[in-house]
Amino acid sequence: MSDYGVKKFSCHKQGFLGDRADTISFTEVVKHLKILINLRDSNGKTYLMAASAEGNIVLINLLIDAGADLDKRDTRGRTAFYHAVFGHQLQAVTILLSRGSDVERKDTNGFTLLHLAAGRGHEWKDVVAALLQTKGETAIEVNQRDNSFGATPLHFACFQGHIDTVRLLLNHDGIDANAMDKDGDTPLHLAVRKRHHDVVTLMLSQVS
Repeated sequence: MSDYGVKKFSCHKQGFLGDRADTISFTEVVKHLKILINLRDSNGKTYLMAASAEGNIVLINLLIDAGADLDKRDTRGRTAFYHAVFGHQLQAVTILLSRGSDVERKDTNGFTLLHLAAGRGHEWKDVVAALLQTKGETAIEVNQRDNSFGATPLHFACFQGHIDTVRLLLNHDGIDANAMDKDGDTPLHLAVRKRHHDVVTLMLSQVS
């Protein structure tokens, strides 16, 4: 797992276990030395964040079962769930959702995961779809505003011209297609301004 994973973990093992570091397994360390579970690197990243970014499902479950904190944040305010999404690890996203990850948590810029995913390209539509499928207590607030612009995820998608994401959002129950940001702009205003003609056509067919 690049610069912190097994290699970096070996350093932690050596410090805690001395000469036994070469003979004890990663699983044994996780189970018996829980103090290691939530250790963070210089960027505030934990082992769960690393496993989530890599999509290592076995390790994700092992760490959570051993007491890893789902809500720990790195220096950018991002949790393991963020790292799974940014790593485009859909299976990890599903697992973390099922284990109780907070889908509404904002990063240091005030963006939720749905904001960030909606503002990215076509390849992110599966992530958006997974987020929109959350139900019950973990159900995502589709009209959540970011802290900077007062914009919803639909604003982000329309601004970038991501028509597949726009379609997913418009089909979601409770979507406010006429929501205004801090400048008084609706998602349709942004699509028109950016000349995303296909998005404009779609929005006009939906917005009353």
